[in-house]
Amino acid sequence: VQIMAGDGQNDIWVIDVARGLASRVTTGPPQAKDPVWSPDGRQLMFNGGPGGGDLYRKELRAGATASPLLETAEREIPEDWSRDGKTLLYRTAGEVDAIWALPVDREGSPELVLQTESRLREPQMSPDERWLAYMSDESGQYEIYVEPFRRLGERVRVSPDGGRQPKWRGDGQELFYLSLDMQLMAVDVREGASGPEVGMPTMLVSADKAVAQVWGRDDYAVTADGQRFLVKTRVEEEDRRIHVVLNWTSLLE
Repeated sequence: VQIMAGDGQNDIWVIDVARGLASRVTTGPPQAKDPVWSPDGRQLMFNGGPGGGDLYRKELRAGATASPLLETAEREIPEDWSRDGKTLLYRTAGEVDAIWALPVDREGSPELVLQTESRLREPQMSPDERWLAYMSDESGQYEIYVEPFRRLGERVRVSPDGGRQPKWRGDGQELFYLSLDMQLMAVDVREGASGPEVGMPTMLVSADKAVAQVWGRDDYAVTADGQRFLVKTRVEEEDRRIHVVLNWTSLLE
């Protein structure tokens, strides 16, 4: 997770879900944000640096330091890491949004995957890397689209009335997303003659307490089998009171 301190500094933390304990991962570079797990869970890729725009990688072992993977004049935002560990999907946002595929071993240049005049957000590769799901606002609001990844074929709109934050099931045959009214949706995706064949979205559960942002901020995570979801929710503020204890030394007796 990305946590902002009181001084406005962002850092990456890892939370042990079973025990409810948080451990800080980054102490530099400044403004570490947008963490993405490696497929083996031993590394994190994130965005950071003085300008908040470079790609960094850090191993989750004692004594490891964050090292830059890509430094350019643009802001690179990591989005997804391929299951074989070879490709990082990231996007650049500016006058024209673009999605790029970067060889993690550094033995190659970034490959332009998609570029449009519309806003592009949350690109996600299917586990077999056959499909690319992403958000685009070309219709006037954010919708979910699926198209072939690194190959020719038709593009299909998935969400009928707005959507954000697409995530794949582990077998790549189902896609999840949040509707604009914060319902967690699921839709089947299959191979068609010229592109993906997409079923009708169905609601799984209401996620109306999730702290969603229009551009997508990983408000939920899903297990590979699609059976468990981890959802970020708002905590209702309790009344804040100051308690004054008088003659407190008597309590020590």
